[in-house]
Amino acid sequence: MGRERVILRQAPDYDPERIRSVIKKGLEELCLVPSSYQHITIKPNVVMAHRKVAPSAYTRPEFLDGLLQALQDSDCNRPQITITEKCGAEIPTTRMFRRAGYFKLKKKHNIGILLDRERIWNHNYHLDEKIVDLLEVGYPDFIATDAVEISMGGNHLTQQGYPLGLILMAKNPVAHDAVCAHLFHIDPHKIPHLRLAHERGYGPLELEQIEITGDTSLEKMQERTSDWKTGFIRVDAVDCGIEVLAGEPYCTGGCHGG
Repeated sequence: MGRERVILRQAPDYDPERIRSVIKKGLEELCLVPSSYQHITIKPNVVMAHRKVAPSAYTRPEFLDGLLQALQDSDCNRPQITITEKCGAEIPTTRMFRRAGYFKLKKKHNIGILLDRERIWNHNYHLDEKIVDLLEVGYPDFIATDAVEISMGGNHLTQQGYPLGLILMAKNPVAHDAVCAHLFHIDPHKIPHLRLAHERGYGPLELEQIEITGDTSLEKMQERTSDWKTGFIRVDAVDCGIEVLAGEPYCTGGCHGG
């Protein structure tokens, strides 16, 4: 069996046409033909989108625009495309879509959401297992990651933006995420959901088992991120206009120890 491929291509800015070209080349390199699919679901990251509080913590609309153009380049058998996401619990997804600039896309494409009660199920210390379980029912055909600008610093509210100028593409989610971990000098074996996915046979974590192609190298990107800070910042310590309450989980009966 050959090595899983992860493509690294440079994208210095959020030019939709440049992004379209990069993703189209990635699809061709991975031998994927969008027109062969009847329905395509795109899962962006819009847990929190705000131009002041979280300006770098969501998938930018320009990236989605370029991705959608790449998927619809063929005039025949154009697939139905749905953009689906659920933002943070108790936060209206439509509001986050508006803040993210997605409403300008909805005239062309559908938007789907997940109910809070579905999203919150096992969204606790079982989260790593839940993430890997999702591969059983929703294994992705293609991963395209917006790393033109990335965020670091704990979570969507505490993040700091850094320009990386990169788009990553792959068909294997574990190999893709392993390369992402190495980009930021993190051992993927120490990321619980990646370790679990690897143990279940979903993909490799070792760079020797991954073929990295594109117009830049992992080593060059690692040089750029060598002094970037990944330190954790408590969400309730963020200086913003959002009140955040943090503390120990509240249990009513059935909790171990009382």
